[in-house]
Amino acid sequence: SGATPVDLRMAPLRIDPAATGRLALLLAGGEEPTGTDPALDARVQRALAPALADAVVQDQEARVHRLAQRLIGAGPGATPAGDDVLLGTLAALHAADRAGTATDRAHRGRAALVTVVTDGLARTTAASRHDLAAALGGSFAERAHRMTAAITDVHAVEPAYDAALGWGATSGVDFLHGLASTAQALL
Repeated sequence: SGATPVDLRMAPLRIDPAATGRLALLLAGGEEPTGTDPALDARVQRALAPALADAVVQDQEARVHRLAQRLIGAGPGATPAGDDVLLGTLAALHAADRAGTATDRAHRGRAALVTVVTDGLARTTAASRHDLAAALGGSFAERAHRMTAAITDVHAVEPAYDAALGWGATSGVDFLHGLASTAQALL
């Protein structure tokens, strides 16, 4: 047919502290309310990203379950903000795992996260179910691969952040919150 298969599995990536720090600064300074209705404000889900990342990396299973359950299917968007945070978290974990830099505790924490997300797929939208199911297996949309470069190269931070602003109403920025929080926790 002439079609070329594309491997969407997350590549092994080394997390760079300077790039991750720069991304976290951009995210901290760039948040604007996404609406006047609190139910449409993605900041609620974004605020859970650092706690989830810490719980996963520290293998705090009960905390991982509690936080991930609060995120899946929660927030505004066709792919709810909480799901996009989870996607960013999973992207950072897969990249570190494939690079051989994730600890045993992080592996166990990721297993707990995978269980919660798998069990919660029915609570979210069809679009999110597709994205999350693929991410559980280590595959991500091409734009997620481009965004993940922001934690590996300080020169990729601003382009990734700018691209995130154009990804859905809040999806790109939500993804970056999960990604940056998890990268920081892994460091």
